[in-house]
Amino acid sequence: MRIKQYLSTHPRTLITLLGGFFVIFGLIAWSIYYQTAVFHIQSITPETSDFPATTRLITITFNKKLDPKTDTSNMVFDPSHTYTFSVQENVLRIQLDRPLTEGETFQLSLMELASADGDTISKPLNFTVKYVEFSKLDKEEQTRQINASDSFESSYKLVDELPIETLQYSIANRFPDAGDPRMPIIISMNFNIRTSSDSGAPTQADLAEYTALVRQYRTEAINKVKSLKGYDPTQYRFEFGENILLSEFDGTLTGTDQ
Repeated sequence: MRIKQYLSTHPRTLITLLGGFFVIFGLIAWSIYYQTAVFHIQSITPETSDFPATTRLITITFNKKLDPKTDTSNMVFDPSHTYTFSVQENVLRIQLDRPLTEGETFQLSLMELASADGDTISKPLNFTVKYVEFSKLDKEEQTRQINASDSFESSYKLVDELPIETLQYSIANRFPDAGDPRMPIIISMNFNIRTSSDSGAPTQADLAEYTALVRQYRTEAINKVKSLKGYDPTQYRFEFGENILLSEFDGTLTGTDQ
């Protein structure tokens, strides 16, 4: 009774209380509507600000089932990345073709990605690659890394033998590219072209000498790889750090399709 009397003599208080009630009710109603009706992202694994340098998998969970006709036009990477993806109910999984480098940043733009009932979402996702301790990775990524490591080392015997470093050349390896299961063996020279002219520009004689040295030590490095236990020419291919003699050695320039 006292409260009723108080409110009757203090109408502003009543208005404030009613206003607060409607605001809270409105927020609750909007939250329920958003969670059930508005097509949106529920979670992203790993987190965009802490993308582990060791992972290649992005898992995005939505609040609605995805359109099974989702294709690569709905996912645009900047800078460009080669990837595969799968859709399962309300989960989109994107598998990058290569591990990323600590400090690297990239953007994944969802472009008119559709739900099964026809709603769409367009949203840029900005990722920063960092070193993340194994113990802090999610369980799925921990399991993936353990299985991948075991499978990788058992499939490619040369992993235990590399890298190799000499005064003249370096031999390293990287993960196979998507669509080509052969592991790239990267051979790079540890010397530059020597110039004999006062201008600093290499002469024809300098170029000839450099080419001869690259041929000599590239041949030596390839023979070294082929002599390693476990080498199988069907499992490996050669990439080179210098853009010369590529066709002669049946290889490509590392980091390119040349």
